[in-house]
Amino acid sequence: MWGPPPRRIRTGTAGTTELGMGIHGEPGLRTTRHLTAAELTDELVGNLLPELPEPPPGGRGWVAVLLNGLGRTKYEELFVVYRQVNRRLREAGLRPFRPEVGEFVTSFDMAGVSLSLMLLDDELAELYDAPCDTPAFRSLPGRTRPGTTNGRRRRPQHPPRQRHLTRRPMRRPTRGSTCG
Repeated sequence: MWGPPPRRIRTGTAGTTELGMGIHGEPGLRTTRHLTAAELTDELVGNLLPELPEPPPGGRGWVAVLLNGLGRTKYEELFVVYRQVNRRLREAGLRPFRPEVGEFVTSFDMAGVSLSLMLLDDELAELYDAPCDTPAFRSLPGRTRPGTTNGRRRRPQHPPRQRHLTRRPMRRPTRGSTCG
């Protein structure tokens, strides 16, 4: 075997929560008692908000939200946490832009959540909202966006920019070829 021996994945003690733990069990920032959804959200959002840049003057205050379940967290629990995240962001004057809640990066038998936030200006919002279809992430046209209600389009505040999407068929590599 090459390299150092593998480290045992860190497991928490009963009744505790590890904050900042890595996706593969790397030690976190600190260990605390189990937290309610509201307490956990206060901790997560409270630590991330000061790290966000100041919104541009006259900006819309949009923030991309990705709430990730680590593999063993039930979807019901994710949406309970998201409800609190949404509340905290709105209290801070930010508007969640097409939030993503689900399992995006998981680890075998790992319970918990990770939260990613990104402040968006108009250009980043348009790029974030563009359709994509990759093995790791899929965002398809026709999803509800901030300018919509229940999937029905509201009158936009400004005319949308034209978007052109060219889809090329994937080419299978030939025998002996390399990808990249």
